[in-house]
Amino acid sequence: MKVMVIGAGIAGLAAAWRLRERGVEVVVVEREAEVGGRCRTHFWQDGWRVRGAFAFVGSEQNLIEQSKALGIYKPEALANLTEAHEQYLLHRDKGIVRQPSFSPADILKSPLLSLGEKAALARMLPSVGKQMGRNDPRDLTSAASLDTESAYDYMNRLSPNFANYILEPTMQMFCGYEKDDYSVAWLMWLMAGFPWSGNWWSFKERGVGMLTYAMGQHFAKDPGCEIHLGTEVLEVVQTDDGMRTTVLKNGQQSVMQADAVVFAVPAPLVPKMMPTLETARREFLASVGYVGHHIIHYLFRSKARDLPPSLLLPTRDGFTRVSNLHFWERGEDLFLASGELKGAFCAETLGQDEDVILDLAWKDYAAATPAVADGEFVDRHLQRNDLAICRRETGFVKRLADFRSMPDLPSIAFAGDYMINSTVGQAHWSGLEAADRIVDGLQP
Repeated sequence: MKVMVIGAGIAGLAAAWRLRERGVEVVVVEREAEVGGRCRTHFWQDGWRVRGAFAFVGSEQNLIEQSKALGIYKPEALANLTEAHEQYLLHRDKGIVRQPSFSPADILKSPLLSLGEKAALARMLPSVGKQMGRNDPRDLTSAASLDTESAYDYMNRLSPNFANYILEPTMQMFCGYEKDDYSVAWLMWLMAGFPWSGNWWSFKERGVGMLTYAMGQHFAKDPGCEIHLGTEVLEVVQTDDGMRTTVLKNGQQSVMQADAVVFAVPAPLVPKMMPTLETARREFLASVGYVGHHIIHYLFRSKARDLPPSLLLPTRDGFTRVSNLHFWERGEDLFLASGELKGAFCAETLGQDEDVILDLAWKDYAAATPAVADGEFVDRHLQRNDLAICRRETGFVKRLADFRSMPDLPSIAFAGDYMINSTVGQAHWSGLEAADRIVDGLQP
């Protein structure tokens, strides 16, 4: 048996890993020049910088098992990043407010919220408890009955300060989500699991990209796995002999044959690659939306002192470009700054020159921390992620439930964050699950 995996992000790599565990030959096809997708890191100014994922959620045991299997899960190689996920919220009246975590207990302690707002939010707890009783942490559709409205609208009725100064900037930081990009169903499913309120960890070398780098190195030495980088999939056709895939590399077309295929790419790309999929599946995949989530880095000189280590910037107070900012002092008036851009700003500047985007983003830095307004740039960098994270707007979870209920296709499986959630561990799990579906469907 030979299976083609299209896409070498964490979901595709996980699918390849499980297929090899089950004795299947694998061909991995990746459009980029290296494996890893949004989980890989790149070296810039003496350090590894994230391209998307910042840390692993400690409760996602499958990532720990994967790291142990690769021989890289060692105490001296790991970094505890739990404290790095503490939030410092910028409020127009109260200034900088520390938010230890996004757990209900810490939210209800927040000085940003009035007693009335805290009481209103506390009335949600029975609903969270009910969802906990039916919650499946591996299946977002276990919250489908709550897919009735946007989470922002729902929360804004209970507590405007929570909605505008905690929820909105937090979702922008982690996801790039605008107000209508995530539903009550998705948020309640997260709250019922509390996966983010535990510990966070990463690797000291390469960050989260260490995991995908090690997987790529492993597969490069595995005679049962071919990896084709810089290779674009043009068309996938199901024939009597299996799956025929036409690819393009270095301007040359060629055809690859396999018994089955795992699509581990953003959902809307699948029907473009295989337009012969049945209508219901094709329509769901084409309907899945994504938000952009660029990451920015600046190295600059300034006489500024006592800069905040990090800040979340609320859209309500006019910060429409940057969702969060971080500063590190490098000595001799040299500072490193990084941050993430809001989804709407990424969409507005789609295709624009890198310098234009970086100039505009710096305006939010200067407005939030005026001391750096006259900073002199030494270097700066924009990491683009135009299709970063799957939108989970009102109605998505119900559509996903319908999609997941369709009969399995013996030779085709799907993996990616849209199948479950956008953490590294959840996307990884979707690849493992897709591989099992393929093998179980093809074996007699």
